[in-house]
Amino acid sequence: MALNKKQIEEAGIASLKQYLLDSPYIDSDLPSNDKTPSFDGSLTIYTTPGLKKKNMKGIAAIQIKSTTNKSILKNRKFPVEVADLNNYFHQSGVIFFVIYVNPNNIRQTKIYYKDMLLFDIKEALKGKKRNNQLN
Repeated sequence: MALNKKQIEEAGIASLKQYLLDSPYIDSDLPSNDKTPSFDGSLTIYTTPGLKKKNMKGIAAIQIKSTTNKSILKNRKFPVEVADLNNYFHQSGVIFFVIYVNPNNIRQTKIYYKDMLLFDIKEALKGKKRNNQLN
C-alpha cells in the first residue's frame, strides 16, 4: 500500500514528538495537519529539567518536512523555497527537521535537523537564490 502525503506527514510528526519526549529540557508544540506557511510549530527550551517557566531559556520556531524519498538518507539535502528562507530570516531563524519515513514500515523513521541561524540563512540566500535549494 502506497502512503499518501498526509500519512507521511503524520508519521514524521509522530516520530519527532516521540523523540522529543525523551528530553526533560524541551517542550514541543507540534500541531497535526498544520497549514501555517513556513513554520510547523515551536520548541520551548529550558535550562533545567522539569519544564518550569522560571527556567525557560527561549522558544525556537521549527519547520518539519517528512519524506519517503530515500535519497535524503545519502545526500541529506532538502529543497527550501526562497520565500521560506526569507520568513526564517525575519523570525530570527528556525530549526529545520527532515524526517525520512520508510514507506514499507511507517514506524521506521530517521530524523535529521539543521539549526538555521541568521548567518546560515543569509549565506543560503546568497548562494542558492536560483535553484532554491539549501544544503
